[in-house]
Amino acid sequence: MLGKFAATLRYQFADAPQAAVTLADALKTVHDYLELTRLQLGARLSYSEQIDPLALPLQAPKFSLPLLIENAINHGLAPRPQVGILHIDIRIQADTLQMVVRNSGQLIERANAGGIGLSNLQRRLQLMYPGAASCNLCADGDSVLARVRIEHCTPSNSSCNP
Repeated sequence: MLGKFAATLRYQFADAPQAAVTLADALKTVHDYLELTRLQLGARLSYSEQIDPLALPLQAPKFSLPLLIENAINHGLAPRPQVGILHIDIRIQADTLQMVVRNSGQLIERANAGGIGLSNLQRRLQLMYPGAASCNLCADGDSVLARVRIEHCTPSNSSCNP
């Protein structure tokens, strides 16, 4: 576990000026983070993923996927005493890269939440992909969906990689 923790720290500090990483690299970091999280949540974490292999070489803002996972765990799963479901779905659909993180829980609007992670991600998406990217949260029954979309992003279109 110490090795996983070190890998997570290296991801944060290595190549600091690098604005984007491949989704394959982001997923490695997510998997390391999830192994550490299992120490805290144990059997209360039910994780699954559906990843389009064609999306793995594509790039996204460096902390986009790990941020979505961390938010899902901290705000959706960790506060719950029962088992929480966390699912990642990454696919290319109609020339659009879609990253969706679904977690158990309710979307609660907090006026004084103080969080800046998602707003920073939205700003980074707009800077890197002007008018062609978005990030949003929505409620879906007993789940919360965090969705990042980057248009015109396919393996054959290198312009989606900043």
